[in-house]
Amino acid sequence: EIYTLSLHDALPISRVGGNPNLKPEEGKVQYTGAVFEVPAIKGLSFSVDYFDTQITNVINSLSATYLLSAEGRRLFPDAIERNNTTQNPGPIVRIASISNNLGLQLYRGIDYGLRYTLRGTRTGTYFFTADAMQVIKAGRDPGTGTGFFNNTGLAFDIEWRYNYALGWSHRNWSARVAVDVVGKFFNDNWTAAGWGENVFALVNPSVTYRGFKRTSLTLGITNVLDSQPPPNGFRALGFDDRIYGAGALGISGYLRVRRQF
Repeated sequence: EIYTLSLHDALPISRVGGNPNLKPEEGKVQYTGAVFEVPAIKGLSFSVDYFDTQITNVINSLSATYLLSAEGRRLFPDAIERNNTTQNPGPIVRIASISNNLGLQLYRGIDYGLRYTLRGTRTGTYFFTADAMQVIKAGRDPGTGTGFFNNTGLAFDIEWRYNYALGWSHRNWSARVAVDVVGKFFNDNWTAAGWGENVFALVNPSVTYRGFKRTSLTLGITNVLDSQPPPNGFRALGFDDRIYGAGALGISGYLRVRRQF
């Protein structure tokens, strides 16, 4: 436990730290899926996967501001200690802002996939893949009486995300173009009104040569179109890197050498 005392003696002590009565967080994961092949078109397949992740007894710490609110006092009456020797209720002397088991977190959605491979042509093998992730429900119940908040389609919980790849290989050469697409979402994370963020795509091509003994060389470009994500002045990088990732920083190239021993 840690006690924080203000320099002004009239202000209460805030007690933070562990809680010996904490229960362990518990998770429940459900996952099911299927792959469908098309006999009439060799090399073509589809897949569908459903996932559901729930975490209960989530460990979190409530702020002193919340504990002093009307709802906080109602739900956690023992968190506020008062000096009732001269009056009742007396002045606050201690606020127990320690860890507690609060509510649950939920993440539920569906993954869709398409695969097609064309083999045995005179110019090599070609493939195409397309994947989409749909978030059906994502959010949390903080356990403070406010109920479950569904964050799907809002900041950091986009409803749709897509990945496409087109590739070719022949003898010692191969090439690939990957496209990562972030669907539109409503960014309500920083302002009361919020704002919409449009669809954003990163295009990343690469070429690989495997003609050397046990060694391959890959030359690639990240964000070849130099796409700029929607600006966000509240993030250090100028955009929401939690959604778009570091690849949205700008166009960059790389050379990768892989050696097998």
